[in-house]
Amino acid sequence: DKDRWPNFSPQEFACPCPCGVLNVSQPFLDALQAARSQADFPFRITSGGRCPAYNMELRARGYKSVDGSAHTMTEETPCEAADIEVSDSQSRLHHLRVLLDHFDRIGVSSGFIHVDLDLAKPPDVLWTY
Repeated sequence: DKDRWPNFSPQEFACPCPCGVLNVSQPFLDALQAARSQADFPFRITSGGRCPAYNMELRARGYKSVDGSAHTMTEETPCEAADIEVSDSQSRLHHLRVLLDHFDRIGVSSGFIHVDLDLAKPPDVLWTY
């Protein structure tokens, strides 16, 4: 819905493998849009939703994708996560300042920040990759 989430497109969250499944949690998108609206800079999504097979493929290629990832989605289970590109330490800090107002599950790497609203996982955590 372009009116509800004007800064994000479905293509950013569709599984990149040929299955193309797209099922993203509306509360997650609401929180992400609220963070983006608060920010004075764009968010570039580097990883949105993934079908279980693509999540496994990423792991086989050496990425730290895990079983039960909040990125994983099916037709019945929505994606609850996104990785947002950061280019340097200043960008990382600017993004974190905004994202901490909207998410309590955050992972930080040198090139992206992971946020999710997976209620099945512990809240109030910050981790590094």
